[in-house]
Amino acid sequence: MMTKHTPGPWAATRESAATWTVGSVDFGTICNLHDPYRIDMGLAAQIGQDAQLIAAAPDLLEALETIAELAGNLPDDRLESRTGPNDAAHRGLMVTAARKIARAAIARAKGER
Repeated sequence: MMTKHTPGPWAATRESAATWTVGSVDFGTICNLHDPYRIDMGLAAQIGQDAQLIAAAPDLLEALETIAELAGNLPDDRLESRTGPNDAAHRGLMVTAARKIARAAIARAKGER
């Protein structure tokens, strides 16, 4: 699917204590974060955390689209069904897949992956 934003993956790179760059291997710099005032206030870690969150944007979008698609397969009026694609086992697999995707996106947004 064609997107209107720069395709991912994006990465955050520390350039100095007060500067981070978020970019794409294929398309270059997306944005620069530079905030010497937060350094002076002892909040340098926030700059990097902001950069990690921005860099995770394509992953977060993909995760939410996937979760929305999986949830779209769960009709509200048939949650008690025990046969076919709406049975409890199938719903459980969809929820497990959605949870895995969400946790990976959260880890990426927090810079843990």
